[in-house]
Amino acid sequence: MGSIRPDPALEKEEEMIELEGPLSKSDAVNRELVSLERELATLSKNNMIDPFGLYLYGLVLKEKGNENLARKVFVESVNSYSWN
Repeated sequence: MGSIRPDPALEKEEEMIELEGPLSKSDAVNRELVSLERELATLSKNNMIDPFGLYLYGLVLKEKGNENLARKVFVESVNSYSWN
């Protein structure tokens, strides 16, 4: 009976997960970010968003690479509700 050898690609993927951790940055793109940003921006502009919504808006902005605006939104969120 022959021995079963593990798939080298699977071993490499497992090794990457161990090295980077399960929450490491991936190359996956969330296609919903554009519509989320649009909706949250409208709510923010019309003052119809709560502090948690502002926090989510900041996360979306950060993920899209707009770090300066994200920082301003995070500050507004924390100033509105300090537990954010």
